[in-house]
Amino acid sequence: VDFKDENGNRRRIKVGAKEIAIEALKGYEGKVARREHLGLIEDSEISFADFADQWVAKKVASLKPNTRDNWTRLVRVHLKPFFTGALRAVTGAQVGNYMAQRIKDGAAVNTVISERIVIDNIFAHAVTWEALSRNPIRDAQGKTLLAAARLKAPPSRVRWLKVEEIDAL
Repeated sequence: VDFKDENGNRRRIKVGAKEIAIEALKGYEGKVARREHLGLIEDSEISFADFADQWVAKKVASLKPNTRDNWTRLVRVHLKPFFTGALRAVTGAQVGNYMAQRIKDGAAVNTVISERIVIDNIFAHAVTWEALSRNPIRDAQGKTLLAAARLKAPPSRVRWLKVEEIDAL
């Protein structure tokens, strides 16, 4: 099969007999047509770990140093070991299970909320970079699925000033 792909690059693939080659070419042309005319994107077979590494390399580098270090550590220590397998296999229920497991393991609610923000950012970039056709933790309208809903932060404490602090203020 000899053809030009969607980027205009020449591609040559050996597939066998002429009839098989024609079918392979039609399949590829159909895939290109679905993408161009219908906007359908086929999910990549990349693993969550590999995509997370790409995300860290491209996006996290532009963050403030503390945030960059925290997010890189989070991906390496918690997310990659939990979300094994393909990126496209992750579901909203798995994200909800991850958050529940982290709280069960003793992580603070605010920590899990921060981790949920990182997960959401990873999947948003997966859609933007066309590794996924849709965000698995959001519905068709872009609302977060109930299984992966954000946690509510506990109310912060109310602290009253002491007399000495009032004078200093």
